[in-house]
Order: sequence, then C-alpha cells, then structure tokens
Amino acid sequence: MIYNYLISDYVNRENTRSNSFAHKKSELKKIYGDIVKISKDTPSYLIHPSIEAQSFALQLKESSLGLQNTLIALKSDGLSSAFSYKEARSDNEDAVTATITTDDYSTLPEPFSLQINKLATPQINTGNYIPRTRSLLPEGNYQFQIQTEDQTYQFNINFKKKPTNETAIRHIAQTINNSSAPISAQTELNSSKKEIRLILQSECTGTPDGSPIFTCEDLLSPNKSSGCVAFSGINHTTQLPENSSFQINGQQKSTMANEFTLNNSLHVTFKEETTKPVQISFESDTAKILDEVNNLATTYNQLVDFSYSKEEPPRLASLMLHDLKSIFSSAQSELENCGVTFNTKGYMEISNELATEAARKGQFESIFRENKQLSTTAYKQSQTFSLNPMKYIQNKIIVTYPNPAKEHFANPYMTSIYSGMLFNSYC
Repeated sequence: MIYNYLISDYVNRENTRSNSFAHKKSELKKIYGDIVKISKDTPSYLIHPSIEAQSFALQLKESSLGLQNTLIALKSDGLSSAFSYKEARSDNEDAVTATITTDDYSTLPEPFSLQINKLATPQINTGNYIPRTRSLLPEGNYQFQIQTEDQTYQFNINFKKKPTNETAIRHIAQTINNSSAPISAQTELNSSKKEIRLILQSECTGTPDGSPIFTCEDLLSPNKSSGCVAFSGINHTTQLPENSSFQINGQQKSTMANEFTLNNSLHVTFKEETTKPVQISFESDTAKILDEVNNLATTYNQLVDFSYSKEEPPRLASLMLHDLKSIFSSAQSELENCGVTFNTKGYMEISNELATEAARKGQFESIFRENKQLSTTAYKQSQTFSLNPMKYIQNKIIVTYPNPAKEHFANPYMTSIYSGMLFNSYC
C-alpha cells in the first residue's frame, strides 16, 4: 500500500511516455552499475518513508530525466539531434526565399547562386474609362463568359432597373470575384474621380506558347444592347503573360511561375528581380536548436524550483544548487557567449537575440555535440538527481560512512528503496 499513492499519481505520465525513451538492456545494466558505484561512496542512512519523501524522490527523478533527455537531443549525432535538422538560407530574402520540403537531406542540391532577370507576369485586361454617373446599360438579363485553357466560367447578371455605370462596373467585378474563376477583378477611378474602369488579372503567370491565359465574351444582353464585356471593355488585353527568366550558377532557366522545386526537395520563390546573384545555402535549423535550448532552460529551472520549494519534506537547497551549477560549470563562459546565463538565484536565462545568432553560427553545436567530453560529463552530473534523489532530503539519520581506504560492501538498492526505482520505469 505504501507505493499505491505514488503509482496512481504517476500512472498517467508513465502511460504517455514515448517509446523512444524505453531503455535497452545495456542501458539498464549501466544504470544498475552506476547505482552500485554510488552506493560504494554514499553513507548509509535512515529516512522515514513518508508519502511526501517518496513523492519528492519521484518528482525530482522525473525532472532530472527531462533534463537528461534534452541533453541527449543536443549531443546526439542521429536524426533525434536538434542539429540534424537543416534550413535553407537566402542572402537576399527580399528577392528570393527557399524552403526545404524533405526530411532526406541527401537529396538537397549543393549550395548555388540564383539571379532573377525577369519575373513571370500575369495576364491583365484593362477596360475603358466610362463616366461614373451616366447609365449606358438598360435593365434586363446579361450573360457573359470567361474562357481559360481548360474551363469555361459563365456569369449571369440581372439589373431590375437601369444602373449607373459605376453600379454596373462594381456589380460585374463582384460577380467575377465571388466565382471560382482564377481571375481577380478590381475597379479603378481616374485622376478626376469622374470616370471608372474595370481591370481583370489572372491568378496564374506565364504561358507555354505566348497565348493569353483567358478570354472574355458576351453571350446575352437585352434588346441587342451592348453586353457586359463590350460595355466595360474587359476583352482588351493590355499585358500578355510572360515566363520568368533566371540563372542558376550561370545557366539560363525559365519557368511559367515565380516559383519552382529543385530535386523534389527545395522550393524556391521569386519576389523581385536582381542585379547580382543571390546565394542559397543550407544551415542548421535555428528554430529547432532554439527550441531545444529553451527546453534545456525549462527542465534545468524545474530542478532549481525544487531546491527552493517549501513543501514537505525539507530539502538541502544549497547542495542541490551546488550540484546543478556543476553540470555546466566547465562551459559557463562559452554558454554566456551564446546568450545563456545564470542569475543570482541559479536560474538559467536565455537572451533570444544572442542565442539566435549563436544557433545560426553553430556555436551551440560546438558546445553540445562536438564537445563530447563536456556533453558526457554534463549528462553524468545530471544523473545525480535521478540515481540518488534522497541525497537532497534533510533530517537523514546517518548509520555509517564508507571507508574510502578499503573496499566495502556495495548496497545497490540503498537508493532504490527510497526513490521507488523498483516500482517504476523512469530509470
């Protein structure tokens, strides 16, 4: 019954733990070996096995494992590493942007230069200016159509009374915009604001053979009067669609749109023409790295919170803070250069501006992944809290100290009894 409270309190966390954190036999064997080693150098003591003490042990262990998992993500070389993700970088994002569309980075092209000589353009039909307040269309039913390469869109408009020219033009524009036709319609006033006209623009750009993307045609008008197309003049093409023109590493290319996909892995979008080449390269994904660095701060600060907690049982705050500080002490100056500092209470703080720049330059990767000794040491020191959480509870009754000069009996279950390691799979 003594562990029923703990098991029910943590069963939800246990059920939702990812399979990626399941231990291998070799890992369990190593953990057992670490417990044996700790027991050889740890005094034997008695603790009243209260619910509060056991709950503290499991919560401290849970937070410690969260810190360890973050350290693993920062130091590993595989796909689980925060540094395994890449992002495309353009040195002129006002002109060109690039986005990686695959998880298989081996399919990405080599870094390349891109110069945009001409953007792809849409088709534009510009109507005639007509007086706003006059009424040139009689009342009645009107039909017209817009024909694209693969589809025809028909429109019906009924004027129950003779409309002003402005009312008619705006009604035609609204009818087109409310349809599924890949055409946008807008109205425009002249400088004196006494005349109005209708302008149509295709959503698509470019053309395979130089022909128009769409055409407009009247189908029906009352009493053989001018139809909507003839009235507005929107069958007058003022700009034919054109393809883009650009160079990749000096080789001439062209597309019908202002975007294309390279190697089925990189999506490139043009925004404006350039006078000199834009460089496209690939770097570690800054956002992913910052997520893990912020996770590091969160999990680390949870442990700092435990040291200051006033809840039962009383704990050795100064000892906890000392051991926490030792985790990153050997890399403190390097972390400060990356915007990671520790305030007077021991909490880890992140300067977003410095951390972003450090992530972009690869400084975090140098600290956590390339410096294997530091990563291993930090991980081992963080294990102190999960392997022997009862170390930080006050009012322990010391039974005996180990003799450092002699080999003594290892009692590997000494820490396990109090931390509940035999009753859950967190370690």
